[in-house]
Amino acid sequence: MSYVAIDSAQSVASIEQTMDLMRLETPTPTRSVGKSKSKSSRSKPKPTDPPLPNNPAIKDQIVLPVPRHTRANRDRRFVYGFDVPEEWLVAYCDKYGKKSRNYTPDAHPASKAIIATNILRAASGVRLNHVLVFPKGMDPSTDPSDPYGKKVCMCLLTVCTSMRISYTNRPSKPRLDKLTSILGREPDWYVDANPKSFYLSDRYLDDSK
Repeated sequence: MSYVAIDSAQSVASIEQTMDLMRLETPTPTRSVGKSKSKSSRSKPKPTDPPLPNNPAIKDQIVLPVPRHTRANRDRRFVYGFDVPEEWLVAYCDKYGKKSRNYTPDAHPASKAIIATNILRAASGVRLNHVLVFPKGMDPSTDPSDPYGKKVCMCLLTVCTSMRISYTNRPSKPRLDKLTSILGREPDWYVDANPKSFYLSDRYLDDSK
């Protein structure tokens, strides 16, 4: 048997070259694009409420979030204003309304309340109205005990409502602050005693009637 002499240096070099080629040809595992998603991409964006309308002509208009409807009050509008007792308005009229054309000392309390409201409107610049609303905590599905709801509802001195035109023309912050200072109490949202169908000439912020 004959043996063939092999150069050890050449043998080692050829082995190393073979190993290098094997390393180059071995495919590296790759991650599939599009199959794995991050938590942020999997989570659905939260729905956002549409922007509330503003009147550019009213400078420094108050920022006023509107309450969300519930199943109990979904057929009624919201009213923003002051819970002012009629007795307070009567006393205010007797103090500041004596120069009014319609004022008499023995005038009906409702008439004095209107005179007081007109004085407050002129003093603050806020458009004020009177609206029957449900007291806080009362179920809005309750039917008024008479056509005017006097026994279960209260009269609110209103600044604006959730009707689109009224809300868009809500007052400026300085004017509302002045009215708040005069009345000595803070305004809040209430539920109208009348259903939405009672008001026919306006749209609501949620575009429903």
